[in-house]
Amino acid sequence: MATEPTLVRRGRFEPATWTIAGLAVLSYLAWWWLFRSWFLAGDDYAFLAEPGRPYGQFTAQYWWDSLVDDWGRRNGRVSDAVLRLLLRPGIWFFPLFAPAMLTGTGLALGWAASRGRPPGAPRAWIYAAGLGTISGVCWLVPGIFGDGIFWAAGGVNYVAPLGMLAVCIAVYAHLLRGGRMGWPFVLAAALLVALTDAMQEVSSGAGMILAVGVVLVAGFRLSAKLWVLVGAAMISFAVHMSSPGLWNRTGQVVQDSPLAEQILHGSAVSSSMLLSRSWPLWFALVALLAVAAVHPSTGRRATVWLSSAAYAAGAFFAVAAAYRVRVPSLATAEFPERYTWLVVLLFVLMIATVALVGLALLAGTSLLGTPAVLAWAAFAGSCIFVFASGVANTRVHLVPLCLLALTVLSCLAAIVVTRQRSKYLAVLTAAALLVPSAVWFDATRRGLGQNERFVANRIVAPIEAARDASGPTEVRIPYKLPRPDLTYPRAFVSGYLRTLHVYYDLPDNVTLVPEEG
Repeated sequence: MATEPTLVRRGRFEPATWTIAGLAVLSYLAWWWLFRSWFLAGDDYAFLAEPGRPYGQFTAQYWWDSLVDDWGRRNGRVSDAVLRLLLRPGIWFFPLFAPAMLTGTGLALGWAASRGRPPGAPRAWIYAAGLGTISGVCWLVPGIFGDGIFWAAGGVNYVAPLGMLAVCIAVYAHLLRGGRMGWPFVLAAALLVALTDAMQEVSSGAGMILAVGVVLVAGFRLSAKLWVLVGAAMISFAVHMSSPGLWNRTGQVVQDSPLAEQILHGSAVSSSMLLSRSWPLWFALVALLAVAAVHPSTGRRATVWLSSAAYAAGAFFAVAAAYRVRVPSLATAEFPERYTWLVVLLFVLMIATVALVGLALLAGTSLLGTPAVLAWAAFAGSCIFVFASGVANTRVHLVPLCLLALTVLSCLAAIVVTRQRSKYLAVLTAAALLVPSAVWFDATRRGLGQNERFVANRIVAPIEAARDASGPTEVRIPYKLPRPDLTYPRAFVSGYLRTLHVYYDLPDNVTLVPEEG
């Protein structure tokens, strides 16, 4: 492997470093502005009310017991235990932590994408695009913010693993291009790989296929440090797959149908919905594959792979669109026997596209860089459990969407620097990626304020007033918020009323009932 060149230092920090730091501060402040309107919702109350103590004052022993129960019975995830820790200090803490989590994830995405650029090439714009990735996806899929990011349970289950995956991709890419890394950092990275896998099943599949991608990129000739990381991923995946809680959760999600039928139907439903949500990213990927195929530096073999991948990706999108037209309802639980041929064709094209794009990016690493193929491997892995189960709600597509965006950004980061006046192209590219984020932010901050005031005045205030009431008291809890798309849509349904009763330490004479209408 070639050793990564060392840049000449021009002072303590390069100008790009200060630019990136400034962008990170602006990102934190922007997310903090939105999370000023944050409130507990749904499972947030449930996790805090489980120990039976008001305001979530649980003990360390309870936290450990809940972690064991999650792993062995509920869902096989560590993320819910992490959420309990974040909610334990009180409701003041998460609105400060969430912006840091989102900013850190954006920086990690930028770091991963920048690993493919030549040393000395502009990098601040890549970090700017990385910081704007999540908000850009929110603009693309408006409903994804409410229950995938703003809802604490959704953010910890999906945003945190995404950031951890991005760090793993960056570390892998750094070592693959011969970068230096001490053993203490390698061991810390191995622990991160294991924790990323344990967080939940989407990141587990992504981490496993990412490790396979690393082996393929290296041609099975890995350094000892890379073998440690790949081994950690393999072992963690095997341990996660042995979790009883994971399979209990899977049994609750999947339909009661033959395995082959479930996989075919689930893949058709979820993959077609993912493509309908990500069509600009998908078209951008196809365009970049085509550009790479005709690039002067691309060899004949790579051209064939890149062209084939572009055609396959286009065909996959076309067939997925045809499926969505013929089977438009996501609520359709039965296998569409009338369109069996279409479901089978869609599944075959899905497998072919994943393989061909991966092989094309692998063949084109000299132009597109290593991070692109690693990001694609993680994207493919993140879709395994999502597609197999047929789940198509917005939050489960957050990680695949952002990893697809990372694949596109990594390709852009590698291609832009090959053109003349790359700095100008970089600025224009970053601006094009950040404008949708700004548009989305302006529209979202107003709706969040409406929801926060509604919850404070119509739900929390009446509950707290009822605590001191004498005699039987009934409090009606509305479940329809002014902007349900900006929070968990089932935030205050009747199933959570008992947890509100425990959390707010209400006496027995107070009854919470759902508001009709």
